[in-house]
Amino acid sequence: MQGSSLHKPYFEPVVILGQTYCLAHLNPFQLTIPSQRVRRDLRIHVRFTNHAFTAGYDAATHSPGHPIIQDHGGRPRSFCEVRYALSHTLPGVLAGFTHPATKVHQTAAQRNWAHVTQIETPKGPYYVFFELRRAPREDRHLQDLNLVVESAYPQDPGMQAPQLSGRMGFGLLCSKVFAGEPASTRR
Repeated sequence: MQGSSLHKPYFEPVVILGQTYCLAHLNPFQLTIPSQRVRRDLRIHVRFTNHAFTAGYDAATHSPGHPIIQDHGGRPRSFCEVRYALSHTLPGVLAGFTHPATKVHQTAAQRNWAHVTQIETPKGPYYVFFELRRAPREDRHLQDLNLVVESAYPQDPGMQAPQLSGRMGFGLLCSKVFAGEPASTRR
């Protein structure tokens, strides 16, 4: 018996008109980033929401035969083939966060953060929005921080770009969040 059959997948595969879209690449995983500021390696538990492979639901454009997928807040979403295709790059993008030169932008709402990378298909920026918090006390034997990828999508040429404010090194952000220090980029 294979190990994969012993565990329920984080996201069940999506089946559309007989085609199965596997989501195993979005299973949670852990990153480790060294922090001189807190004098230790920080363990970061990474998980994704279904916004990495779905788009906002629109009854007028939703294709018959396609499932309506509920997000974590119970709102309807539609499977998005473009986001799904790009979601395969997300584990690698997140693994790249451990590089010392990686910068992230605070969002205008100052609640979460974004990493922006350039992609070829569709050509332009790809936004990865995430929230980073210190792990609850009961989980600290497993991880120090929790990172939730809240959404990831390419820039829609017909829409205004997301409002981002200042930026900070990802390693510094992790150290500040772990230490309970303010992480705002506003001066």
